[in-house]
Amino acid sequence: MKLTALALAFAALLAAGAQAAGGRGAAKPRVWIVGSSPVGVAVSGFKAHDRIALSVVASGTKFQKTVRATVAGRAQAEWSGTINVDACHVVVVTAVAKSGLRARYASPKGMDCNPVQPIEK
Repeated sequence: MKLTALALAFAALLAAGAQAAGGRGAAKPRVWIVGSSPVGVAVSGFKAHDRIALSVVASGTKFQKTVRATVAGRAQAEWSGTINVDACHVVVVTAVAKSGLRARYASPKGMDCNPVQPIEK
């Protein structure tokens, strides 16, 4: 009987911990690309109503904007313009909140996409 009560108490503790981890503010801040033409990014896991400075750097072009997070800690931004999101181009997106939370996305390092040159003999 004591073992069953202890097991139930432990299960309740685990459930409470899982519920707290799934609550607002527990998620790790994230940023990702949602569009390349027009350029769009989204964030999640930030504090409610936090001011977030967004930056997208791609192919020597930089897009910047400040947005305010929703109550759920999410936000989106869009810029007129186009970026290349493929294996030949590196894209870096950062989100820095006034609260100090940060998120960063960097596409995999671009490959050398120069055309193959003929070998001279």
